[in-house]
Amino acid sequence: MGTTSRLLALGLAALLVGCTAPSGPSGPVLGSTSVTGPATPDATALPDAATTSDPAATSAGGAADAASSPTKVLLLMEENTQVGEVLGAGRTPYLEGVVGQAARVTDMQAGYPTLCPSLPAYLLLTSGSTHGVCNSDGPGSLQVEAPNLFEEVATSGREWRVYAEGMRTTCQRQDSDDGRYAVRHTAAPYYPSEAERCERWQVPLGDTEGGALREGLASGLPAFSLVVPDLCHDMHGGDACTGDRVEEGDAWLSRWLPRILGSSDYRSGDLLVVLTWDEGSTLSNDIATLVFHPVLAGTTVDRRTDHCDTLRTMSEVLDVPALGCAAQAVGLVEAEDLGLGLDRR
Repeated sequence: MGTTSRLLALGLAALLVGCTAPSGPSGPVLGSTSVTGPATPDATALPDAATTSDPAATSAGGAADAASSPTKVLLLMEENTQVGEVLGAGRTPYLEGVVGQAARVTDMQAGYPTLCPSLPAYLLLTSGSTHGVCNSDGPGSLQVEAPNLFEEVATSGREWRVYAEGMRTTCQRQDSDDGRYAVRHTAAPYYPSEAERCERWQVPLGDTEGGALREGLASGLPAFSLVVPDLCHDMHGGDACTGDRVEEGDAWLSRWLPRILGSSDYRSGDLLVVLTWDEGSTLSNDIATLVFHPVLAGTTVDRRTDHCDTLRTMSEVLDVPALGCAAQAVGLVEAEDLGLGLDRR
């Protein structure tokens, strides 16, 4: 983060505390892993937002209740869209309206080859390596025996969740028949270490009327949450989808981000929210990324970053060792800007 941005962030942090109650390598670094299968190289529901003043259902942008250092992460994944299609093109009026409430990462690359599909991005984000995978095979034929963020969180005595829209059963290991749920976007089923936990912790997302994510926002999220819209809402698009894929994704964000940023986890400063895209296109992997936390509002990160930096930041917040390429990465934002310090691990 540039000097001006850091001063803005730290100044806002001081203001919030005073007013309230007491870039890594361009590609993955391969670690010691075993990949089985084909690989090619490189419960309290929230009230309705329209009829209540409940903080978890109001629009984003209200002052935080406190500015504590985050200890939880929510990673919200969108798909297959270059930054120029997302910001500045007039297709995302909601998202462009909330950019000022986040740290905007202006030079973000996916960090893996443009001709590879989505799955390598999710492996990179959760283990620090693509493990040589450049396909979209299902977990029935592809298993990655490698240290991963899910396992680290569980080993530390905390819980994770994958909230997947369109999934019919917990830890569903096949794409849905309607073409909207894609297991390759969920990561956890590909790690043998998480086979048992996946049956309990990878759950159908639900909708704004009720379901697992809405209940988690009301009662408190686990340490790590991966939120996965379906293909009609993640800007990927598909045969089952109608309308402009980017506009539909923006509309979905307009329904869910206000609830996420209005939750007590976020307003207390306990939750860091990372909104990013898995990749751009076959021509460019220049993607949009926004990092939401009360002390980061209105700041800009203008150095080169990639998914290794995303994993580094999530690891720092969760206080677990940075895996693979994340060990050499800097992070999307500097740890001290979030009040994390350099001696947590």
